[in-house]
Amino acid sequence: MRALHNVATAPAQAATIAALRPALDAWIRATGDRGALPDPATEPTQAEIQKSKRADYQRTWQARLKTPAPTDAERLAWWEKSYGLTP
Repeated sequence: MRALHNVATAPAQAATIAALRPALDAWIRATGDRGALPDPATEPTQAEIQKSKRADYQRTWQARLKTPAPTDAERLAWWEKSYGLTP
């Protein structure tokens, strides 16, 4: 397998890079090229995921027990009743 060598970082190319950089920058501005911009976020942050999961949890329990944050005992009683485990 061949190695990839970035010749733009070679000291011998510094003058060429310096001469061409303004033209490239002008072209990027003129065309609206977005190649130099970082990639947009494609996934939600951990905080956004946690917030969404908490809201789902609260909606579910609000529908089941009419409270968005039941105690452990209340949730256990609901599950036991749902599975017919109560005498």
